[in-house]
Amino acid sequence: MKVKLLVLFILAATVAGEQQQQQQQQQQCSSDSGVFFGPKVHFPDDGSHNDNVREVLMAMGFAPTDTAADANLIWARWDPFEKNHASERMQKAHEQLKRLTNHQLVNQVPGLGFLVVKSELAKMSSSISAIPRTFQLPEEHAAWQQFISSEAGKEMEWVRKNAAHRGVQIIPDLAAPQLQELQGVLVQQLVRPHLIGGRSWDVGVYVAITQLEPLMAYVFTGSVLLRFCSKPYQRDITPDTDISTYVVTGLDDFTPGPQVDAMQPHYDDAYADTAMGSSMSLAALRGQLGSAGINTTKWWLDVQGTIVQVLQEAVPKMEAHRSYYYPAARANFFTMLRFDFMLGEQGNSYLLEVNHSPGLHRPDIDLSQQLLSRKLVHDLISLKGLGPEGLHNQFTNPTLTPLKYHMDSLCVGEPDCGSNCSEGKDCLKPQCKLCKKCKSLWQVVVLTNVQAEHQHAHAFMRVHPPHKALAQHLDDAGVDWQAYFDSEQRPDSALVKMWLDKKCEQDFCWC
Repeated sequence: MKVKLLVLFILAATVAGEQQQQQQQQQQCSSDSGVFFGPKVHFPDDGSHNDNVREVLMAMGFAPTDTAADANLIWARWDPFEKNHASERMQKAHEQLKRLTNHQLVNQVPGLGFLVVKSELAKMSSSISAIPRTFQLPEEHAAWQQFISSEAGKEMEWVRKNAAHRGVQIIPDLAAPQLQELQGVLVQQLVRPHLIGGRSWDVGVYVAITQLEPLMAYVFTGSVLLRFCSKPYQRDITPDTDISTYVVTGLDDFTPGPQVDAMQPHYDDAYADTAMGSSMSLAALRGQLGSAGINTTKWWLDVQGTIVQVLQEAVPKMEAHRSYYYPAARANFFTMLRFDFMLGEQGNSYLLEVNHSPGLHRPDIDLSQQLLSRKLVHDLISLKGLGPEGLHNQFTNPTLTPLKYHMDSLCVGEPDCGSNCSEGKDCLKPQCKLCKKCKSLWQVVVLTNVQAEHQHAHAFMRVHPPHKALAQHLDDAGVDWQAYFDSEQRPDSALVKMWLDKKCEQDFCWC
């Protein structure tokens, strides 16, 4: 044992020395010739809106490049999958998506419309109770009328929403004939809110998707976007009621959490000064809800459970879209979204919408929101292995990678692997699927990525596959989430879940 430790110590010291020497050589070359050896980032829709992202990436060692083909990271604010772009830079980035190499990542995923378009989310409202019941007009007018006549819907109040983006209005007469003629409109159940300081509010939860199949998703636990209506809530809502009393109507027409009197003591308790503000909103919100008698552990698990259900509905369609248009790019896409929730007066959480652009690029936000945005970018980049010690950064220091991501660390010590599992038909047995001899090269890559994300998660917490507490919460709620991991339909997802379960048995940090 002592000999082994000595060998490992010498090896680590040698690698550290080589790394230091390599860094010194790179710095010398960089200063003398202008050549940069670190990762490169390309902004196809370059502009001032990328300043927050750019500053974080530059601080993490990235260098900008004007050529998408040379980039290790393509960071686009707008959808790069559209075929026709007015901008030449965007058009070239779009063309590069068809020939991405293994070391290139893109901060967008194909097929996001299945998740962020309101009409797609409306389709899930019949199966996911945390989405307010929604119908699309005029196509579903008859179904809506039938529902509001039923026992489940007869007591509900309804609002109409613009299916494209913003715009909410109460519906006083549910039988009005003109409702049948509306185009591109959603009618949605009105949820009466749990008030804080006499105001309605919503909370934006940041979610990272790092892989479509197997689906890997993480929730940011560092903070949330907490927004209050700009005016006090009015119980009696009519078509003439100021919408600002019951809906957060836009990016700017809201009151930040730190400015709400009822929230200030809880921000103080979260050790937030005026500069930190929004970056401490999750801790402050937990404190406020707890003081009102809300079980915040259940509330937070409810939020995560809804995210899991929505992703399991939408992501298979997104993956089918990806595999059709970008069949070779299985591990090149990732993204971050914002799921906006509200809390009903009965204590139930409701998902309002999913935002494609979670506000990371806005140059006009206050300091506290800038801190949050930059933390989000930093942790997202680290999660995807693009940080200084990340998996995708191994090309800058190849000698260190075998120490951090050795194949042995993927093994979970299955007892049958040594004797009862040989290559071939034995690999079809459930007890053999985790054996090294039974894993494909792609599955090795997948598990290596999962391991790297676990090591570099920072403030992100895995929600898919669900962690142990979330899995139990979903089971208790009667949600059939495990059907997603059917080994015949999604063998890679099933393998990852099985591997994570084994890791959890061996080390609670994986639970």
